[in-house]
Amino acid sequence: MISIQNLSMIYPGNVTALDDVSLEIEAGKFIALQGPSGSGKSTLLSTLSGLVRPTSGSVKIDGTSLYEISPAERSVLRAENIGMIFQNFHLLPYLNVLENITLPSVAKNLPLDHYASEAKSLIDQLELGHRISHHPAKLSAGECQRVAFARAIISQPKLLLADEPTGNLDNKNTEILINLFKDYAKQGNTVIMVTHADADANQADQVINIADGKLITS
Repeated sequence: MISIQNLSMIYPGNVTALDDVSLEIEAGKFIALQGPSGSGKSTLLSTLSGLVRPTSGSVKIDGTSLYEISPAERSVLRAENIGMIFQNFHLLPYLNVLENITLPSVAKNLPLDHYASEAKSLIDQLELGHRISHHPAKLSAGECQRVAFARAIISQPKLLLADEPTGNLDNKNTEILINLFKDYAKQGNTVIMVTHADADANQADQVINIADGKLITS
């Protein structure tokens, strides 16, 4: 599913964030990525998402090299195959729950309500039916993260990237989210989660540690 070969990222000032990283990740795996601050976790996630071009090396998703296609083609691939979840949710405050979840339709130049049916089904599954018309300011942190999860998977992307997604959640909502990741991976999709929490990482199929831009697999 994902093939990373000799990936390096060097920022101005000769700061090395990724140092000749190579890694293969199979479809249907739930992967936890751990490491101290500044170790390269977020940079790796950004290169996997197609948002940040590495200094050298390649990232392939299902055989397509992200940085050998045009920016327009990369945007299409990202819209169709990659979902992202963040610690701070990144929900749009002026959209309600249903509208936030259907937002990925915009990236595909489709009407905002294109995924309305699928969104309502996810809302029911995530027990958010009573919040469907609410805006993010009226939601709890756990509810916001469930909305963010639904938005990320509404188009059924093959790759789900999560950057510290449980950082603002209590234990109950953390458990809910981790179980959602497990279930999504069991459907044949790939989930990569950056986390500082050992308890969360230990729920994954594999933990990959990163330090000084180099990966250590276990």
